[in-house]
Amino acid sequence: MSTTLQRLLSEALGTFTLVFFGATAAASAGTGAYGQAVAYTLALTLAIWLVGGVSGAHLNPAITLVMAARNRFAWRDVPGYVVAQLVGGVAGSLLIWAAVGTKGAGLGATSLSASTNMWEGLLAEALAGFLLGAAYYAFHVQGRLSGGLGSLGVGLAYGTGILALGSFTGASVNIARSLAPQVTLALSGGKSDWSDLWIYLVGPVVGILVGVLVVDTVLKATSEAKSE
Repeated sequence: MSTTLQRLLSEALGTFTLVFFGATAAASAGTGAYGQAVAYTLALTLAIWLVGGVSGAHLNPAITLVMAARNRFAWRDVPGYVVAQLVGGVAGSLLIWAAVGTKGAGLGATSLSASTNMWEGLLAEALAGFLLGAAYYAFHVQGRLSGGLGSLGVGLAYGTGILALGSFTGASVNIARSLAPQVTLALSGGKSDWSDLWIYLVGPVVGILVGVLVVDTVLKATSEAKSE
């Protein structure tokens, strides 16, 4: 059984992998939606493969909060997981800055587009969170896809959300991913923007919770009906 320290380090490493390799690959591929979607799909899939067997690979404070709310994770472990995820995300973003000195989009910073208001941003993050939460719960937690396919399914759900909704908010669906570049920009003397960060926490939590509830009710009933 994994120790608490191993689990926390795994969450930090997994979130680092998502933030560093996702943002770096997206920047290398250009800022197009397809490049970003592929980059983050692969980064999340690989991160889950890497640490999923140790920590469960939440890699996202919203996932941790929802798993605790659904009695799938102990509330006493939530603070440690969230701190580890935030630390891992900031470490990934700082390493990008230290290595290539890029700012803004190169660090993976997310923000509402000029034509997106607060409510539209919340809805976009919630919808992307719904897909991610449903996939994570069904494929990774419940194991409806065997072996590594579950991790790939979660990654594909994340990439699909970015492809569909990235033009509104960047489809971060993860406050650790959105906070990290803002911290790095502030520390490096760049222009950081903290005003919309709450959207990247509230929207994903609501969306992921609804996605998990749908899997636990509607999709569970459908599965049982087919087996009868």
